[in-house]
Amino acid sequence: MGWLIVLGSIAMLVGSITLMRPSVREQRQSRLRQQALKAGLRVRLQTLQLPGESEPRRLAVYTLARDQAQREVFERRRAHWLAVRAPGGGLDSIDEHWQFLESDAGARSLTGPLRELLQPLGEEVLAVASSAGAVGVYWTEEATSLQLADIHGILKDLMRLTSGAAADYL
Repeated sequence: MGWLIVLGSIAMLVGSITLMRPSVREQRQSRLRQQALKAGLRVRLQTLQLPGESEPRRLAVYTLARDQAQREVFERRRAHWLAVRAPGGGLDSIDEHWQFLESDAGARSLTGPLRELLQPLGEEVLAVASSAGAVGVYWTEEATSLQLADIHGILKDLMRLTSGAAADYL
């Protein structure tokens, strides 16, 4: 009887320790986020309500910050936008897979170049955004076709696109 109590106690202790350990997925996400921080990206979690979904989703947002000169241009231009993966066809449509969820007047001038930039993105990217402070990618961190270098490249391309467009409006 005494041995059963000892074995039960040990089993409970081992079980508790196992439950506290991060899963393989959580470990992978942690490594990915650490690499992103080392590459100069900011990482945060944000809730986003996507069109056609009943519940908001908590997504990882990887952002690349703008420098002060780019921020000043954007504050004057007012070209903030958020594009989400959703069936298009409406007034805010970028193409058949993407639409603006939020946008200022200046964002409409980017529809053509943005369409080209968004077309090759995998299903794991659910939104992209541009604001005065940064450009960002909202994604599931379930990279099947994307790696961190791809995310970083997408953010740099978004930065070039939006910075070039901002300079055109000065």
